[in-house]
Amino acid sequence: MDPNPISVTFSDLYTVAAFFINLLLLKLTLLSRRPRPPPAATALCNRAQSIEDTCPSSKFAAGTAGGDECAVCLSDFAAGEAVRELGCGHTFHRDCVDRWLLAAGKVTCPLCRSNVILLPPAVVAVVDDDDWGSQQLALLLSKLRGGNVT
Repeated sequence: MDPNPISVTFSDLYTVAAFFINLLLLKLTLLSRRPRPPPAATALCNRAQSIEDTCPSSKFAAGTAGGDECAVCLSDFAAGEAVRELGCGHTFHRDCVDRWLLAAGKVTCPLCRSNVILLPPAVVAVVDDDDWGSQQLALLLSKLRGGNVT
């Protein structure tokens, strides 16, 4: 006696559906195990981009203001080297000062220790345009760094 053709069809459909569901679950499992950059690495990349946006690097030309020596590595600048001038006017090798600024919690010039505000240019423009008091600015900076104002 032949099996019922409808039951065979549903059995085949069930087998195919089960196969595709297992394939989908396998793909989702593999995607969830894909290595992701740790949050600290992402934050470090964002901070590095913020440094570049706030204080863009340039090529050193002899006779420019800011000195002829990097105060971090104590080496003389060579023409064409990548340098970064901070808001305080001090100039350093780009790699030297980036290492300094990317270290945990460092937001100061390595030479004079003045604050290097690493804010996007749009935020700086808003702060410059408005009459901000020191309390509002402290609150803004604290919130951007994830802290609380006491």
